[in-house]
Amino acid sequence: MDRLRIINLGLPKSGTTTLGVALGKAGLKVADWRIRKGQTEDRRILSGFVGDHLYRGYFQTGDPLALLEEFDAVTEMSVASRGLSLWPQMDWGLLDAIRRHHPGVKFLLSHRDPAALVKSMLGWSNLGRSRLPQQNVPGLPAGYGGTPGELTRWIEGHYAFCRRVFREDPDFLEYDLSDPQAPDRIGAFLGLDLPWWGRANVKDRDAEEAEDEGETEAQAAPATLSGAASTRAVYLHAGGHRTGSSSVQLCLAENRDVLERRGYALGYSARDGAPDGTLKLKLPEPRHGGEEIARLTEQARREIDRVAGGSDRLIVSEENVPGRMMHLYTGRFFPAAEVRAQALAQALGGPVAHLVYVVRDYPGFFVSCHRKRAVQRPVPGFAAFRAALDGLDRGWPELIAVLQDQLRPQRFTVVDYARRGQSRALLDVLLPDVGAGDLREPDKVMNLSATDRALEAVQARFETGGKPAQAEIDALIAAHADDRSDLGFAGFPEAERRRWQARYAADLDRIAAMADITLVRG
Repeated sequence: MDRLRIINLGLPKSGTTTLGVALGKAGLKVADWRIRKGQTEDRRILSGFVGDHLYRGYFQTGDPLALLEEFDAVTEMSVASRGLSLWPQMDWGLLDAIRRHHPGVKFLLSHRDPAALVKSMLGWSNLGRSRLPQQNVPGLPAGYGGTPGELTRWIEGHYAFCRRVFREDPDFLEYDLSDPQAPDRIGAFLGLDLPWWGRANVKDRDAEEAEDEGETEAQAAPATLSGAASTRAVYLHAGGHRTGSSSVQLCLAENRDVLERRGYALGYSARDGAPDGTLKLKLPEPRHGGEEIARLTEQARREIDRVAGGSDRLIVSEENVPGRMMHLYTGRFFPAAEVRAQALAQALGGPVAHLVYVVRDYPGFFVSCHRKRAVQRPVPGFAAFRAALDGLDRGWPELIAVLQDQLRPQRFTVVDYARRGQSRALLDVLLPDVGAGDLREPDKVMNLSATDRALEAVQARFETGGKPAQAEIDALIAAHADDRSDLGFAGFPEAERRRWQARYAADLDRIAAMADITLVRG
């Protein structure tokens, strides 16, 4: 080899920036994570990620370094930013191609104690807390990496991989970042004098990474609020409305003994009568401003901590995460979903290991919402509700995208109501180590819709003035429970129903095409 070329196989936060600075001060031209302004005149690679350029060269020409010819060394090649998850240092096909096209290339492995490396990853922007667990990384599929133990095992696996494939290779050197002799060993290996070795200031790099992710460091740290358990894994059943959420909560109550023996704490409300439901989760509404949002977020954090009780695994079931049904009557589809999901993400104090959300066909959803609301307060006629729905601002795909963006679940499963099945089957989907066969399905059926005759009686009672007691409403519902006459209280004309059904089918297609979401479809 006429020219010294260097490839570092180290992971982020393992001293890659220090190595890059040291090689740069030794007179080499270094590509570290990204090609920055002033490093090149080649517009094909300016501002691009090193890992992306390696793969473009590999697949376009066979030579991963084809686009990086002017650079002597690559010190950081992985990318976990802007939707990219590229890890060339773990791709033997790409590494072997570098060796074949550039005989004598020197490979370094910057080693750092895995425990220290995990701590650094968890403290750096949102790399360890959300990006690694959410992305598909070689050796760390999406849904894994949410705990220090899982990250440690992944790191150790990478070290073992490098040692195996480069075993007894004279062009490979592993060095420990904490070894005071590391610069001497690197210099001897490369045939260079390293005039500098120290701890490079990575604050600017951290800020650049945060900027790429569209957030500041303060915005990226929901898991570090006071009192929060940073390693708590949350399994979140978020509804939606009129999709059997109260039955799921009853199933949680029925199987509390089984779930608690498995190490889960349970958080669900008693809104619809589920036994031992104590969760009272109040999240921001559209009317709330900055100080009120902060107060409600802190209140929610304390409530989550209370129901978690120190457990590192928490099940939360709450249908009101995106908001309330009332806004449908003004043509708005959960307008507070963004701020509510953001507040909940901060309150949970740990990664959302799995989010399950049940969606329902629009005609069935709207009709059921109207009927439910009619037993709680006076409602307009369904024709007026239909008119408001004609101007609906968004639908299920937009809501799912909001939940994904704000809660950043490691796994996200959307279930079509037509495929929901029993409540214990839904918990089988939600939980990693509890199957439907382990759980008891409750005998009781909760939150059934009142009959048309009962709804008309309740609405007539509202018209007399004053808010009736819940016991009085329950008595009216019970008195007319056996009268199943179809009085047309809520329903769509056939052509309108078909139009909404077609929109629902198209929206399910959109959800199915969304990245990192699993759709269980009827």
